[in-house]
Amino acid sequence: MRYLFLTFIVVASCKNPASTTQSSVKIANGIQTDTVKYPSVVLVKTDSPTNETCSGTFIGSGVVLTAAHCLAAKQTNGGTPIDNPRVIVGGANGRTIKVKSVYFQKWIGRANMGINGYDIAILSVPEGSAPQVTPIRKTPISVGNAFTIVGFGYLSNKRTSSEAEYNDELNLYYGQNQVLAVTEHYIFSVGESSSGGSSPPGVNSTTAPGDSGGPLFIGQTIGGSVSWGPPYGLNSDTFKKIETSRPSVAPAPATIENDALYQLKQLPNLSSIQKRVENGEHLNISVHMNLTSPLYVKWLKSLKDQGLNIQFEGDAP
Repeated sequence: MRYLFLTFIVVASCKNPASTTQSSVKIANGIQTDTVKYPSVVLVKTDSPTNETCSGTFIGSGVVLTAAHCLAAKQTNGGTPIDNPRVIVGGANGRTIKVKSVYFQKWIGRANMGINGYDIAILSVPEGSAPQVTPIRKTPISVGNAFTIVGFGYLSNKRTSSEAEYNDELNLYYGQNQVLAVTEHYIFSVGESSSGGSSPPGVNSTTAPGDSGGPLFIGQTIGGSVSWGPPYGLNSDTFKKIETSRPSVAPAPATIENDALYQLKQLPNLSSIQKRVENGEHLNISVHMNLTSPLYVKWLKSLKDQGLNIQFEGDAP
């Protein structure tokens, strides 16, 4: 979660280990931590060609929530996983757990990095795997809600060839921010796109590569998961894309241009954010999946009814 970009980081949140040019990949203005403080947060890896490294959260003793775009495009919903998805507990060099099944609510392909209004995946692992479970929030998310983002990010602008060396650089970071806007699908937040801004460390943080699928903690619950955001902060090109974006039209797959960016276009305070960027502030907007939305709650409860031990706020342990 190295850069906590909380801006457009969803798409850019996953880290491709094969890349050698990724820079500043960490929670922006975040603070380094560990899985002792956040034991329910895990690293998610696959052997897919895109080789994403993402974050996830135990929402049940054998259930991990992450971003759908972190997984292979040809996964069978509820079937045997492909490309060896696995969960790493206790940090990058921790205990590896193989995923038994992968579940998507609605997977419409990896068009434009697979960002869409259903960027959530549930990973089934052996029961009892979780060192700690964070339940899903029941109370709807509201503008102004404070939250903490936690995730793994790549710390260097160079990718070493050694898996062990790469893992050594995958540290856990956290940062705080508050909800800028909420829609049926998304939670939006805006913050520093890099460290060294006007905010103290750990405040007004945003997300970056490696943070996709990571949690937005509100109190002792998870209210959202990191999905997408401009990987290098807001700039004039970003605002041009927002201005020209169009709403999704079924059955065309939702992409950056016709889904999340179009939602951003509706924000009443977008012009003030643009003005701040034009005046030299280094800002980013992060897009997160709204786990309290009835759209997702219904699906998650249906998985619970099918036998997945998903925990909601107020459920008995």
